[in-house]
Amino acid sequence: MKKAIAALFLLLFSFMLISNYGGATIRSTVGDTLSVEKVLIDADGYTLSGVLYVPSDVQPDDPRPAVVCAHGLTNAKETMSGFALEIARRGMVALSLDLAGHGQSGGKLGGGDPSLGVSPALAYLKSLDYVDPERLGLVGHSLGAGAARAASDAQGISAVVLIAGGVDVESGGTGYPPMSATHPPNMLVIIGQLDVLFDVEKIKIDLEDAFNTEVPVVPEMYYGSAADGTARQLLLPSTIHLLEPVEPLIIEKAASWMRQHLQAEGSTPPDPIIVNNILVTANMVALVALIWINFPVAALAQGFLRDKGEKPVSGVLPDLWAFLVWGGLGLLLFLPLSGLGNLIPFPPLRIGSSMAWWLLLSGVGGLIILYIVQKRAPHLALDLIQIIKKSFKLKDVLTAFGMFLLLYTITYIGESYLGVTLTFIIPLFRTLTFRRLSVFPAFIPFFGVFFIAEGLYFHQLRIQKADEPGFKSLIRAIALKVAPYFWLIIVQYGVMIMFERRVFTGMIGFLIEFLWAIIPIFMITIAHSWWFHRITRRIGMGVVFNTLLLSWISAGLFPF
Repeated sequence: MKKAIAALFLLLFSFMLISNYGGATIRSTVGDTLSVEKVLIDADGYTLSGVLYVPSDVQPDDPRPAVVCAHGLTNAKETMSGFALEIARRGMVALSLDLAGHGQSGGKLGGGDPSLGVSPALAYLKSLDYVDPERLGLVGHSLGAGAARAASDAQGISAVVLIAGGVDVESGGTGYPPMSATHPPNMLVIIGQLDVLFDVEKIKIDLEDAFNTEVPVVPEMYYGSAADGTARQLLLPSTIHLLEPVEPLIIEKAASWMRQHLQAEGSTPPDPIIVNNILVTANMVALVALIWINFPVAALAQGFLRDKGEKPVSGVLPDLWAFLVWGGLGLLLFLPLSGLGNLIPFPPLRIGSSMAWWLLLSGVGGLIILYIVQKRAPHLALDLIQIIKKSFKLKDVLTAFGMFLLLYTITYIGESYLGVTLTFIIPLFRTLTFRRLSVFPAFIPFFGVFFIAEGLYFHQLRIQKADEPGFKSLIRAIALKVAPYFWLIIVQYGVMIMFERRVFTGMIGFLIEFLWAIIPIFMITIAHSWWFHRITRRIGMGVVFNTLLLSWISAGLFPF
């Protein structure tokens, strides 16, 4: 049995290594046609981080067009790597940028620069002797589209792609230059039909003046002329806000728009988007392997972790409790507490503080409910304090910490030596800068309380069938955990698709979009806590590991 477990560990490690190395090789050379390097850019009092994609045949005597790619809120430069890669494969220089306060860049949101670092990035590109300073382009998604719009009046800008953002016709105090028939120059607007932040029918009307037409804009129709900077087009692909930066059609259209309107000499690659799809697949394989690698490690340590003769606490709560009480509590508090971080900005990361307070108060609420049950149902013989005390042993804590360090070390090696950051739509696991590392401990008490309560509801106190197969038990735990949030998504998007109506719009709809990223994280954490409880018969190891894991994700993801 131990040989089989060790073989599984080696298999997962091999998958991760091969995927990371293969992805790095493709990203670095792409058939020896371009090079990729990390760059640091001086801004006003802070440093910006970016990845520069350069065609290998560039020469100072034949300068190329250059494009800055800017990501959305709670994202990073890796999200826009598909755009940068395809733009570079068409003969242009591309810079995928961590906006101010995001990723590995310094600065913060609301720091006085409405371009969030895009303007300094343009200045950096102009300083390169192989870049034509009169043929510059901007591609931005969501917040990044607004940043691109704010920088769109810079000298040399010849084409702009705004994806689900930056489309306010008037500046309205946003820091954007007013939109007109000539500004931004040669503009492509892309908005997903299922994007909850926009009413696409209203957008068609709002853009009439900018498209120099007196009737609603017709999607896919080409307006104006590239020669005088009045080229315009509106695209409405069938996708949601979160998936717009990874949608192959959007990437291909944006890259082709830049090639055409920056007069790039490079032709469209014979395999457009295929290379990026390979990179995304390799990244996903590596991410899945990394997530699962601790399962065989814990299994190998079972003899050390499980105390002889120790029996698990008898479950007293049915599945319905985990689903309705714990899941319902989290869902009930999700929207009301989404703005609490604005009132109590600690931990000091935008959105991250709201998430921390949401999970903390969910955990506190869950523990209060269990305490009430303990007092009003003495026949259950619950002693929550003793159960929690017995759930944490030094060997559990040390093992969980060691497993967390294993994941972080693997991530560090992949990012530092192979240039690979593991993402699932958004960058989940990444090396923390010193600034972000200093924020990491602030999340621990918030998430610790949450995972203690969750461990009690799902593992320690939930009635479980002794003869239930392990895989079925795991699926049951995952389903109970994420089902309430899936129902909210089904209500939102089911109604939207079937009846073309939106249940939740604006910021509430935008917050629901975050569930597409939150649900996979919850699936990862519940799977780990289920497995660690199965190995140790205690919740402590899962609590410690998941607390560290989610604190790491939060410290690396959310903006300052």
